[in-house]
Amino acid sequence: MIAVKQQQYPDGWHLVCLGDVADISFSTVDKKVIDGEIHIKLCNYTDVFYNSLITPDMEFMAATATPVECSRYSLKEGDVLFTKDSEDPNEIGIPALVVEDMPNVLCGYHLALARPKVDMIAASFMAKVLLSFAIRKQFARIANGVTRFGLTLEATRSLLIPLPSITEQYAIAAVLDSIDEATKRTEEIVTTLSIFRESVSDALFTGKYSGIFRAN
Repeated sequence: MIAVKQQQYPDGWHLVCLGDVADISFSTVDKKVIDGEIHIKLCNYTDVFYNSLITPDMEFMAATATPVECSRYSLKEGDVLFTKDSEDPNEIGIPALVVEDMPNVLCGYHLALARPKVDMIAASFMAKVLLSFAIRKQFARIANGVTRFGLTLEATRSLLIPLPSITEQYAIAAVLDSIDEATKRTEEIVTTLSIFRESVSDALFTGKYSGIFRAN
């Protein structure tokens, strides 16, 4: 059990081990293409690290896997993948939520696969709670290594997370999703304005709009 500083949680909330509310495994599928194995698509570390959602329209790399690996690591709707090793301990435990079944896409090496027990925890909530400050601190604390850091399966299963009721879990995830969507739209607007500014600046400094500054 991981020792963590006790926090005050609302009535009805309690701390649980991640392994008690989800089946967790570490993938063994690497980037190799081996004759005789099944051709698959591989969801890699960077696919998870740079995306909060794993969707079928993403470009996954080609690889091969054994029948056992295909059965064990094929992506299913509600799976939560997260990074399990890195050169930076602060980059461990970054999650992404799988939005639908993808039988031909497998969880790749350097990733953990958490399959929520749906009667206990909502997948959307799990993905969000793994990004919380308290959980990030736990990930950094339990990561072993000197130049490269990694999680053990036992430590990962013992990770403590706060668990409200299922109803509250969905509500919390929905609020955070709305904030993420608003943030994304804001970033898109800022990017558009930045491009517009560069275009106007270029026009102004090349004399294309010089007429607007001349007195009639």
